[in-house]
Amino acid sequence: MEAGVAAHLNPRRSQQASVDQLDEASLESDASAWWRLLAIASLAHVFGLSITTWGGQGVATLLVGATAVALLVLPEERRLRALLPIVVVISIWFEAPILGNHWLLAGFVAVAALMGRPWSDGWLERTAPGLRWILLAFYTFAAFAKLNSGFFDPDGSCARFFANQMLDFYRLPLVPADGVLARLAIFGVAGIELSIPILLSIKRTRRFGVLLAIAFHLSLALDLRQHFYDFTMMLVPLFLLFTPPGVLSAFDRRLGGVRSWRSAGWTTTLAAMVIGFSLPVPSALKGLAILTAWVLWAVVLVAVVRAAVAAVLRSTSSPAIAPMSLRPSMAGAVVVAVTLLNGLSPYLELKTSTSFNMYSNLVTGGGDTNHFVVPATLGLRPATGDLVVITETDDEDLADYVDSGFALPAQNLADYLAQHPQTSVTYEQDGRVRSIGPDDAAPDMRRRLPLLQRKFALLRTVPQGDTIACQNQWLPAR
Repeated sequence: MEAGVAAHLNPRRSQQASVDQLDEASLESDASAWWRLLAIASLAHVFGLSITTWGGQGVATLLVGATAVALLVLPEERRLRALLPIVVVISIWFEAPILGNHWLLAGFVAVAALMGRPWSDGWLERTAPGLRWILLAFYTFAAFAKLNSGFFDPDGSCARFFANQMLDFYRLPLVPADGVLARLAIFGVAGIELSIPILLSIKRTRRFGVLLAIAFHLSLALDLRQHFYDFTMMLVPLFLLFTPPGVLSAFDRRLGGVRSWRSAGWTTTLAAMVIGFSLPVPSALKGLAILTAWVLWAVVLVAVVRAAVAAVLRSTSSPAIAPMSLRPSMAGAVVVAVTLLNGLSPYLELKTSTSFNMYSNLVTGGGDTNHFVVPATLGLRPATGDLVVITETDDEDLADYVDSGFALPAQNLADYLAQHPQTSVTYEQDGRVRSIGPDDAAPDMRRRLPLLQRKFALLRTVPQGDTIACQNQWLPAR
């Protein structure tokens, strides 16, 4: 009664209160949509793995998958919003050091999301600025890393390597190294990746930047020889943070909507797939799970394309309540700073693994680099220039390095030999040949790396020769 009288006496204030309530409801709807997309990205990561032995990683993967399925069905449940970032961080600990850049990015996103207090009101407004900066930092460093002589050399460029990998899968003609198509692939990839952070940062080009980014990464995920769908789906919810209020929820509705996600068929299928990818199940069941994952990705691929075009280009949602904020909270700024440090780490020579330099042909070490813009690296860790070339070994895993064209950081070999004391190996180091056998104590070459260093500050193998080969896989000693 009193509220009705107040509204009658002051209709302007009543109207403003209704708008505020509508805005809050819209933001909460966007928040639920964002969490659902993060759950889909987490499931994509689980489906990209293939656990063969039961242990900590399997348990962590199972927790991520189970939480993601629950959050996919109930994205408004705030306890699940708090739980998913926690289990993501736990899984990163067990997966490291064989960790995809997309999942390390997921770790930074998870920490920022958790520090934004997802169990409380106003989470999206409070957290989105920091998440936007994390995406911009990650993407800028990933694009910047490609400005090197190796990436622009058609003989070894990762751009041509993955283009041919995709073309070969579809039985299409390959891109020759000496043709114009190779140059188009290289300059096209570098140009698109360099432009996306710029387009997202400018208001007038932001919607086009979102569309270009999503379209580009969906096209990369058509490479069925190497599952990029987990990487793509991790980026989609971050790209959509650069759209006006209402677009996230519109995207979510066009992607499937809450009713279909809550259906028993979806829930049962996804839960069974989580179990199939998290547990060491028989190979036949594992194969069925992999086949189902690719079929689901084809469905999601079509849905994402349709939703992106409809939600971003044809959205009839109200204009932004306020200009898009790029001012993170204090907690968000801390995570952004760590993200920036991770991107800088190859040029500081702190590490070369999971440094947002994936598939870039970037080489840094011993103060040298093949980067066009960075003339020299800082060399904070002298170990980056201490390399060995394995020439002979009785170890089946280390045999992958023989005649591979890759040199291995000496500390990596020492760590490997410390774990495999019965291994014999012959290698070249600084122009000298050395052999180590099971009876050779060799304390300098049988030494474990500190735990945090071997998990999160590892040095990758370094290509040798005039052609910088594309590193598309993890070797046993990394």
